[in-house]
Amino acid sequence: MLILPRGITDFGEPEANENVSDLEFKQFCYDLLVVFDYTKFEEIETYSGNYHLGKLSNKKIQTLVLMNKHYPIIGLADEYRDGNANFIDSHDVALYINAKLRTGNQKSKYNYYQCLNLSVLNKDITDKTIMLLDHSELEQLKYWNPIKYKDVIFNCWD
Repeated sequence: MLILPRGITDFGEPEANENVSDLEFKQFCYDLLVVFDYTKFEEIETYSGNYHLGKLSNKKIQTLVLMNKHYPIIGLADEYRDGNANFIDSHDVALYINAKLRTGNQKSKYNYYQCLNLSVLNKDITDKTIMLLDHSELEQLKYWNPIKYKDVIFNCWD
């Protein structure tokens, strides 16, 4: 069971030194581009301040990469529209991501990227899974009423 860390919603104060910068996200996506024979990377702007979004593509396939801006937690999708992602499983890409060490953040307890599979993203959150969130995050959860992990980790709350 994934216990959501404090600050993952973009409303609480995240643990120190955990943020994922724009540069780190772009380097991460370019690495995927090379390893998995994509030919193009495009960063996509969202109205959410909570996650990065990039599109990797070649002539056969496109994969959207969503990465939480506060923790190196990733979801893969094949479609994204108006803040809603159609998350997918991509076993080869996920295995590669989950073995990938973050660089430049040596004091982090999140030294590895974590690509969540579809079954985790679609799991319901519980009181236990949100127990580390701070008061302001819990207020947002009460207001927005998310049900699944994906709704919290990759939210578009304003």
